[in-house]
Amino acid sequence: MSCEAHLTPKYYANSCPQALYTIRTAVRSAIARERRMAASIIRLHFHDCFVQVKNACPSSAAVGNNTLAPLDLVTPNSFDNNYYKNLLTNKGLLHSDQVLFNGGPTDDIVRLYSKDQAAFLSDFADAMVKMGDISPLIGSAGEVRKICSATN
Repeated sequence: MSCEAHLTPKYYANSCPQALYTIRTAVRSAIARERRMAASIIRLHFHDCFVQVKNACPSSAAVGNNTLAPLDLVTPNSFDNNYYKNLLTNKGLLHSDQVLFNGGPTDDIVRLYSKDQAAFLSDFADAMVKMGDISPLIGSAGEVRKICSATN
């Protein structure tokens, strides 16, 4: 038997009815306190866990503290293409970032994005939409983790 399900805004309506309100409030508050938190929150889009909503959803036991560390020291409060400019000058802050520009197949992309911010922003927006369209794993194919860094 085949089954298809899609994550919707009502996904947590029964298990955690305050999830969306809590997340929205926390996001707005975090960005108001620290503008570069917006970039950190965007990164969360690529992970499977809520962060710091344990009080609203005690059964989910969410883990994490979102300690901020700028990945671009030149323009840490802006969402721009300076990250790629840093890679060109071998100033990527993380080794895993710097390998994007090390004589390999992604060098041309780094060069393009470092020169053309509009191309970077357009491709980023497209990628976020594609990531948002990925169907969540359901049933025995996936799990909602009680501790993000470990399987249940």
